[in-house]
Amino acid sequence: PAAGPPHGIREVAVDVPSPPGKLPGVLTLPAGKGPFPAAVLVAGSGPNDMDETIGPNKPLRDIALGLAEAGIATLRYDKRTHAYGSQLAGQPITIDQEVTDDALAALRQLRTLPHVDPSRTFVVGHSLGALMAPRIAQRDGHLAGAVLLAAPERMNLELVIHQMRYIESLGGAYAATGRQIPAVEAARDAMAKADPGHPPQGLFFHAPAAYWLSLRDYDAIDTARALHLPLLVLQGLADYQVGPDFARWQQAFRGSHRVSLHGYPGLSHLFMPAGTPPSPADYGKAGHVDPAVIRDMATWMLGRHAVR
Repeated sequence: PAAGPPHGIREVAVDVPSPPGKLPGVLTLPAGKGPFPAAVLVAGSGPNDMDETIGPNKPLRDIALGLAEAGIATLRYDKRTHAYGSQLAGQPITIDQEVTDDALAALRQLRTLPHVDPSRTFVVGHSLGALMAPRIAQRDGHLAGAVLLAAPERMNLELVIHQMRYIESLGGAYAATGRQIPAVEAARDAMAKADPGHPPQGLFFHAPAAYWLSLRDYDAIDTARALHLPLLVLQGLADYQVGPDFARWQQAFRGSHRVSLHGYPGLSHLFMPAGTPPSPADYGKAGHVDPAVIRDMATWMLGRHAVR
């Protein structure tokens, strides 16, 4: 997309309520009057802004504008760790405080907004947001469907170590990544034996113990199995971060009429073209979410029935 939205598409500032304070957000509306089907976009790990800005790339903005062109409204917002990072530093934040609770507040907000069809709302999660999408759907209870982009089965320090070993294997400047692995392994082992009632102090790979412990027993596939609403699971097949988990999603839902799965050769964790081999350098190259991915999302969402 260009600097401004395509002709007829409107971007309206919307604040999402959150315990630390309002989260700045944007409602992106298609051309026309509506009411439109609409989705809340949930970003991946880290203190992401509403666009999920990574280097020169803004994948959630790409998705918002692409879905608007297809007739679907979206609400995206700054994560509370982005908007109130200094205020939250050192606090024992959990995954629900970082992701789930604000996504639920955004969905409630979305359904009250003009031009939105409250019976046709979705959650679209990327990476960590995709991991938590089944829990968000479970707790919301009013969604027409959920879209999971690059969804891990679990999020833990073992996954971090897997990513670091892959990066180390690329050699060159990336070989130094291996020096960090023993510290992450020590954090993993500490979390495995930690008591959630008396979590250890300090940070464990940039997050407090409460954060990792809140994820310890959460399995996205198990949660998705317990749902009754339609799911769309999409995966870039050149995604070195969570790519291997896609086979588990495929195995879990093979033959399912409720869950649709699709992989995209050559696309990275951001659903943009990956290098050969895929590497962290891919995220520094300016690009856009592949139009086919957005097209498939839109077609699937427009085909879902309203929730009564």
